[in-house]
Amino acid sequence: MGLEPCTLSVTAAFEPLAVTKKAAMQMVGMPKLVQRWLHHGWVEIVRQGGRGCETVIDFQSLKTAYRRYKKGEKPPLLPSEVVAGGCGE
Repeated sequence: MGLEPCTLSVTAAFEPLAVTKKAAMQMVGMPKLVQRWLHHGWVEIVRQGGRGCETVIDFQSLKTAYRRYKKGEKPPLLPSEVVAGGCGE
C-alpha cells in the first residue's frame, strides 16, 4: 500500500515597496496616464527624480490610483494637454 507524498504549495507574493516611474508606466501600459497621476497627486512620490536619478513611486499608491481609474475616475488633463486642446486616452 503506497502512500502518496504530501505536497504543500506555498506561494508568497512579495510586492515592491516602491517602483520607478519608468516601471510604473510599463506596468500600467499607459505612460500619459501615469504622468497625469503624478501631476495631480494620485500617486505618492517617494523620491523626486533629477540629474542621474529616477522618480520613485510608492507602489501601494500606484495600485490605489489604478483601482480608481478602473472604477471610472479620470484624472484631469496635464496643463500641456489643455493648452494643446487635449487628447483623450
